[in-house]
Amino acid sequence: MSGHPLDGYERTLAKRKVVKWQDTRNGKDGESKIVNLAGVVLQAQHRRSRRSDLPMAFVMLSDPTGAFEVTVLSDLLRTHGEAFQPGKKIVVTAIAKWEASGVRLEAKSVRTLEEVVASDLVGYRVYVDTPESIDGVKQTLAALPARPHHAPEPRGVIRIVLTLDDADREVEMAVPGRYPAEPALRGALKAVSGVREVIEL
Repeated sequence: MSGHPLDGYERTLAKRKVVKWQDTRNGKDGESKIVNLAGVVLQAQHRRSRRSDLPMAFVMLSDPTGAFEVTVLSDLLRTHGEAFQPGKKIVVTAIAKWEASGVRLEAKSVRTLEEVVASDLVGYRVYVDTPESIDGVKQTLAALPARPHHAPEPRGVIRIVLTLDDADREVEMAVPGRYPAEPALRGALKAVSGVREVIEL
């Protein structure tokens, strides 16, 4: 059974106070508050508002706990419409309003998941057991695919920690360059032979 595209981001999103869809469904009738939700865009239905005749959209998103709908009004749709295209991974700040029929979500801002993850994640510290593993880490970094032209510049640093033979001492070294500090890279580094652990800086 395949996983959800947001699998692997759970710890990172929790640090940034992004909640899961299932955690927004238990509010009290009449209550409203600001929530941050991450999701993959499934579809967007574009319409014109009956009140203002301005463009708007009902965007269906999915996270590992289920699917949910977010209303996007004209101002946000005009400035960030491309973020709501199917397949995009985004983080939405929305007003959640609980009613008898359920919770309604109105988007107030949106960022791509890449932007959110890269905004304050410094990079990774990679613990290796052998000198040969260092070469494996560097080869993995060198083989990273080119970034899309619209993606933010990678800012993550990679530091390698080698445990010496006596196991009482460690040597730490920085890898030159900047890399995308995101779960996909963390997973690739963990898969390198001899890598014991990869932790966020």
